[in-house]
Amino acid sequence: MTASVAMGVAIDDTLHFLTFLHRRLDAGLSRGESVLRAHGHCGRAMAQTTLVCGAGLALFAFCAFVPMARFAWMMVVLLAAALVGDLVRLPAILLGPLGKYFDPRDPSHTYSNNHFS
Repeated sequence: MTASVAMGVAIDDTLHFLTFLHRRLDAGLSRGESVLRAHGHCGRAMAQTTLVCGAGLALFAFCAFVPMARFAWMMVVLLAAALVGDLVRLPAILLGPLGKYFDPRDPSHTYSNNHFS
């Protein structure tokens, strides 16, 4: 249950980042500039979301009910890991060779009917 809740928060942050990235790409910016602007626009909100959720859950870490305390600690750790993934790993992937698959303008990752003939 813990992983699914943390994944929901992480996916929400990732989708916001990618949505903003695609808007910048559609506006004609380069992939590097789009990633930089998406990081600048979404990074602070992503950190704040994680901080608020983590702080709220951290209060339950001192609960006498052991399953609740363990859930809280695991959530705090998973939220922090998701934030690092969204703020560090995701931009690195987008700027690396795999980033071309996220750029709708890059024709090198699309398949035409000629590939299957």
